[in-house]
Amino acid sequence: MATAAAASSRNAQLDERIEKLESIEKDIGKLMNLAANAVSELCKPRPSSETVEYTTKDFVKTLDGVDKCLSEQIQYLTQVSTMQPHEGSVYGPEKDYELSYFQTALAKERLQRLQGASSPRQLNGRSSASLPPPSLPPPSSHPL
Repeated sequence: MATAAAASSRNAQLDERIEKLESIEKDIGKLMNLAANAVSELCKPRPSSETVEYTTKDFVKTLDGVDKCLSEQIQYLTQVSTMQPHEGSVYGPEKDYELSYFQTALAKERLQRLQGASSPRQLNGRSSASLPPPSLPPPSSHPL
């Protein structure tokens, strides 16, 4: 159930990012219209300075918003592509598993040495020093 909740949360985050990108796309279209309106007004024989000023201020305000949103998206993509921990990362848990795996293997090896040094008993015809390796699956070797 926890994995279903995590997948649902991840999908919600992806949907939110897509919505932000769609909003940015709409704002870029608005920027193009505002620029066209300002140029159109300036091409008139008697341009209205109020219209040009209003259109220019709206253009700059919208451009600042697009710049801010695109910067946030780029920052997020940079974090993801450089393997830095972020809200959707499994890097930390995989590293924790890998460390636990090696600690368990080391503890088992030490226990086997202690058991072999204290009394070389026989277990079902085998010495305790030849116990099978840990049953944990090895950590993944693929890059994240």
